[in-house]
Order: sequence, then structure tokens, then C-alpha cells
Amino acid sequence: MSSSFETKELLTKLGHRFQLLHGIILLLHQNPEVSEAAIKAITSLCSLESIREILLREGLIDGLLAYILCAKTQERASSAPLAMRLLEQLLRIEKAKEAILDDPQGITSALVKTLFRVSDHEDSESAVNSLILLCYDSSQAREAALKAGALTQVLLLLQSQCGDTTKMKARMLLKLLRSSKRTTNKNHAEYHTICNK
Repeated sequence: MSSSFETKELLTKLGHRFQLLHGIILLLHQNPEVSEAAIKAITSLCSLESIREILLREGLIDGLLAYILCAKTQERASSAPLAMRLLEQLLRIEKAKEAILDDPQGITSALVKTLFRVSDHEDSESAVNSLILLCYDSSQAREAALKAGALTQVLLLLQSQCGDTTKMKARMLLKLLRSSKRTTNKNHAEYHTICNK
């Protein structure tokens, strides 16, 4: 559907109506039926790069994180995997990473809590991918993930019945988080050595 010229033209017209985009993002905070429709609309709109940038400026990351967290606590949103995949795709954009790092609950509430979900390994894979994208270049993200209990969640995920690809990526995330933990411990040891002189 989004590959046709007419659809792209319609999405472009809609995408430049800032009040409409902001309103759709606000719908992510509504009841499950309304917010699921908003996720589907946003996913279609995000097929165009220029509109993704506008949606990010309008607060899409905050809306997605709120939706994912609400969906996880209520166990009833069928579009949660779609929202997780969309978040994962958006994290390839630097502005999206910055938005999630600016929200102290972003990494902890939405991503780490989604790592190990017995009922939905698709969400787990998207959460692992998202955390790898965030943590690879950011010590701030690694520290936030560690504080939120990501190590435990990754270990639980590795012991679960998730797919081989998810396990491979979880091992990569585990190495990334452990290297950060060693660096932090080394920095603390150096600090104590200097302070005790």
C-alpha cells in the first residue's frame, strides 16, 4: 500500500499538517482501540523519511514509550509488537536516540521490562535490537540499562525458548553491558586508588 505513488502523495500531504501529527501522537495515550489505530497510522506515516523527522520533533518517542509501557502493564494491546518494531526502526535516527536518552524512564520502563516476556518473544527481539542500537555508542544508555536490571533480563531471555537469532543478539547485548560494567568498576577502582593516596 505505501509503495504506490498516490499513497505517498497522501502521506506527504498529511505529514505536513503538524496539528494532525501531534494529535495522532496524543492518541497513543488513549484507550487501547484508539491508540492501536494511532500506532497503525503512525507506522504508515513513518514510511516517508521527511515525515519521520516531523513526528520525532512532535514527540513520537515519548508517545511510543508510553504506549509500550501501557500495553505491557495492561496485557491487551495487540499492536505492541508493531510499536516495538517501529521504535527499533526509529532508533537508527540520531534524534530518536537523543529523545530516548533524554527520558530517564525510556530505557528502563519500556525497553528493559520488555526484554524478557514469556508470552511474546517478538517484543523481546525488538527490545534487544533497540538496546543494542542505544547502548553501542552511549555509556549513558548502558548505565541506565544496567541500573534497570538489563543483565538479569538478558540472562532470563537466554534461558527461555526464544529463537536462535534473538539469543545471538542477546549475547551481543550481554557482552556490551558487561564490558560497560567492567569499565565502570575499573573507573571506580582507579578513583578509589587516587583518593586513597
